[in-house]
Amino acid sequence: MAAGNTPLYVPNGHSLDHGLLDSYQQQFQLPIVNTSPEDGLYLQFDEAQRLSLYQAHSKGAVYVDFVTGRLDYRRQKGGGELIAKAINTKQHQHVIDATAGLGRDAFILAALGCHVHLFERHPSVAALLQDGLRRALADASTCDIAQRMCLTPVSFLQAAVESAQVVYLDPMYPQRQKSAAVKKEMAYFHALVGGNDDNIALLQQAARSAEKRVVVKRPRLGEFLADLNPDYQYSGKSTRFDVYLPSKLQAALA
Repeated sequence: MAAGNTPLYVPNGHSLDHGLLDSYQQQFQLPIVNTSPEDGLYLQFDEAQRLSLYQAHSKGAVYVDFVTGRLDYRRQKGGGELIAKAINTKQHQHVIDATAGLGRDAFILAALGCHVHLFERHPSVAALLQDGLRRALADASTCDIAQRMCLTPVSFLQAAVESAQVVYLDPMYPQRQKSAAVKKEMAYFHALVGGNDDNIALLQQAARSAEKRVVVKRPRLGEFLADLNPDYQYSGKSTRFDVYLPSKLQAALA
């Protein structure tokens, strides 16, 4: 995979396990720095040995947490009903998440019993996701769920075509013009990853790989991906899921 340009900041005299540090540095090809970055984004293991994404001179951090917080609440109290309907998890238990990001939707699907193959193209985002999976596997409450999640840190477009019942796409939404409306997490991600210019290629690959359906997550009032009308939809208050039948999608993209 291509080397990531997001540095991994490791303070001198750190107490981090050297084996863990070496594995992340080698697997994701992250440049190690021992001086706190003066600008831009960087990665760092916090005191809990959790990998986080920081912005120099800004408060807050982005990290993956499948064990506590909002995802733990949804796991225990329910949630994800709309995506479950869009995927049809009762019949479709093998899902490819082609644009995994922080893996939240994949975790919900895995909690519902699906086996999810996650693809993430950006090395730094993949490292955050891998770290979240590492900690979820070590926790008794989430271990069985994390075992149903398999991460491949490459672009879905560069991967060998494999089949699954459903291919799920959640492309980066266009950044809003009003900065106050953009959450810090999304602002970090737009700065890190940038926008999408490969939507048609993603749909083509998804149509080749999906056996039953391609599901695309969009803002409720957002445009259709690649301006292609879906076969049907599931809409919520802020989000909708557009569902495409693979054979019809291939024909539309031919």
